[in-house]
Amino acid sequence: MRAALVFLATAAGAQDVPAVGRITYGDTFSPGGAICTGTLVAPDLVLTAGHCVIGNVDTPAMVRFAAGYADGVSVATGRGAAITMAAGEGWAADAAVVRLEAPLALPPLPTGPETDPWLTRVGYRRDSPETPETNPLCLRVHEDGPFLQLMCGAVSGNSGAPLLSRGQDGNWRVAAVVVATFPGGLGSFAIRIPPDLAKLLPAAE
Repeated sequence: MRAALVFLATAAGAQDVPAVGRITYGDTFSPGGAICTGTLVAPDLVLTAGHCVIGNVDTPAMVRFAAGYADGVSVATGRGAAITMAAGEGWAADAAVVRLEAPLALPPLPTGPETDPWLTRVGYRRDSPETPETNPLCLRVHEDGPFLQLMCGAVSGNSGAPLLSRGQDGNWRVAAVVVATFPGGLGSFAIRIPPDLAKLLPAAE
């Protein structure tokens, strides 16, 4: 994780992002198993894609969040206590907030609009679950309401990954969440944070 974060900071000129972490389910995990990516956006709130956690709405304790996870080591870990799904249906509502059983002792990332068409994605891969992947070259090529079309592919595990934009203060903010990939992996889709969930989250100033 440290190596990836150094690359991220160098490419985008911002601070490290240990608030991004790996989401798994249950007490055990094996390589190739289902994973997603999430972001700590408040001390006890994790933002992710809705389809990552919809199956655990009634069993939130099965959801595990490992902040800054890399090679078996996490900055902090938490277990879900409640899950709030975005209102509505379809991809435009494919976002969720997981409330953790206890706050984590690390700085969360605020949310806010993108300030540049070039966005940075930090996420985990199902086929390489031990190391996060950073892509500072996610170009926003089209937008339609809450949807962003990106010229950067996504793979299984990237779901829920934050698209980061640097604010005028030089700090990261979470502008959108990855929800799907194009056929063939030639691009990806993300959504801006739905308004009902945004009300729960601290926003960048």
